[in-house]
Amino acid sequence: MPDLDAAVINTDHALNAGLDIRKDTIAVEKREGNPYANFVAARQGDNRPEIKTFVESYQSPEVAKFLEERFKGAIIPAW
Repeated sequence: MPDLDAAVINTDHALNAGLDIRKDTIAVEKREGNPYANFVAARQGDNRPEIKTFVESYQSPEVAKFLEERFKGAIIPAW
């Protein structure tokens, strides 16, 4: 973006342009209290074991590491 001093762009565009969220940003949203965090929800009383297995698997150190490596800090695990 040689013709701009600054820009507000979506994360996917920044990553596709080769920008590094950790080094090329002016400001980053806070993790705590961010209303845009994704979450897994189930109906009250729906205690199927596969839901618990999915959540435990998703909220693992391995997934957190993958998100960090693939998205270079642009996606922050909220767990």
